[in-house]
Amino acid sequence: MSISSQTRRGVLSAAIALLVGLGIGFVGATLGYRYGVLPIPGERPFQRMARVLELTPSQREQIRAVMHETRSKIQAARDKFEQQRHEIFFSAYLQIRALLTPSQQKIFDARFVPPSIRAQAEARRPQESAAAPSAAPVQH
Repeated sequence: MSISSQTRRGVLSAAIALLVGLGIGFVGATLGYRYGVLPIPGERPFQRMARVLELTPSQREQIRAVMHETRSKIQAARDKFEQQRHEIFFSAYLQIRALLTPSQQKIFDARFVPPSIRAQAEARRPQESAAAPSAAPVQH
């Protein structure tokens, strides 16, 4: 069984196209790294900034300190945001639950409320009932 000349040309053309594509990709990547268009693989942003800006050792230390302080502030802001978000969500849960009948509350808790919120609510219930034993639930 012989391969036709047209098939050979097709395979040869595909192989040439593949090699040309690989060559173009290699040259493009090399030039991209050389002229700073592409970041060097594994190079951290600070390292790239120090290299490209040709920072002095003093500048490096000062910039590193600013970046470290900023990272700490961002983490604190993120933590505060997560805590506030959780408190708002928990407050909404309590408000919605107060509007429901006991049978609706069971379904609501089982099907619509994350387990962590249910556990937090259950942990707070004994405290609330001990604090206000004479308070009757409000019916809407």
